[in-house]
Amino acid sequence: MKDKTILIGGCSYSESQKKYNHIHFNPNKDWIPWTDLMDDEFGKNNNIINVARGSAGQSTIVSLLTKKLLEINFNVDLVIVQWSSTHRLFAEKEEDLIEQINSQGFELLSQKGIDVFTKEYYEKLNELGYDIPYNSLLQIYLFKNLLESKNVKYKFFWGWEQKDIKTNKYSELTDIIYNDNFLRFKSLSGSNHGGMHDYANQVLGEENTEVEDGHPNSESHKVFYNDIIKPILFG
Repeated sequence: MKDKTILIGGCSYSESQKKYNHIHFNPNKDWIPWTDLMDDEFGKNNNIINVARGSAGQSTIVSLLTKKLLEINFNVDLVIVQWSSTHRLFAEKEEDLIEQINSQGFELLSQKGIDVFTKEYYEKLNELGYDIPYNSLLQIYLFKNLLESKNVKYKFFWGWEQKDIKTNKYSELTDIIYNDNFLRFKSLSGSNHGGMHDYANQVLGEENTEVEDGHPNSESHKVFYNDIIKPILFG
């Protein structure tokens, strides 16, 4: 592969880790993501743009990708998006949410965009007819339409199983979103809403795929990159 422009979006599952852990690497806590594997192998002869950001929800992922696409006037050969949770940050009570933000920093809020709510807020939104998982899927659907309207090639996949959308309640959107360009992988529970982490679980065994905080480890990323991503690049 040579002289290609590839744009990548996602959350911490796809964010480059080079600035974080490549100097003092601890395999129990750190990982080399599939995006860094791609950059190491093909970055020299291609323009690989990675706007994935840790803790990002769908609203932030779409915003960062769209901004970059506008900057480069949609001159891109392939867009790869790892989608995040259909509700990114959730807390039972407002004080719990504030504590999370205080402990992790206020950047947490800006990264999640509108994907932040408490149980009380969630219930109020439901009363108003605002369905949070539906809105998350809607953002994916609208971004898909944007890419197709510009004849941009793309591949989508979940980072991990999305349990919130397993009911037929969301089938009107998932039936449209789930086309040949949306890669899905069976979860260990048998769900067809599985993602990258679920693929690694199937190949390596559930007990062998994570670092201490639950993110996929380097071996999981390597398996996913070699089995799934590289064939896409040459497809």
